Amino acid sequence: MRLTTTHQLSYELQKMIGTEYERIRDNLATGSAFSFDEYQRQVGKIQGLSLALEFVNEAKAIADGETVRGEN
Repeated sequence: MRLTTTHQLSYELQKMIGTEYERIRDNLATGSAFSFDEYQRQVGKIQGLSLALEFVNEAKAIADGETVRGEN
């Protein structure tokens, strides 16, 4: 099955974001944050990646003609 450009872009972004999210999460789980400041930065990155993933999913839904949050 061949994906449309929109779906391919969405898939690749989700994969890239997910990989980075998991890398940071694993680093935090193994105690790689050397200071509280570093820990806060890593948690902030995870929050930002989660938000980016939400945006990717919303953009894909809009491209597919679906209703997204905040729309009536």
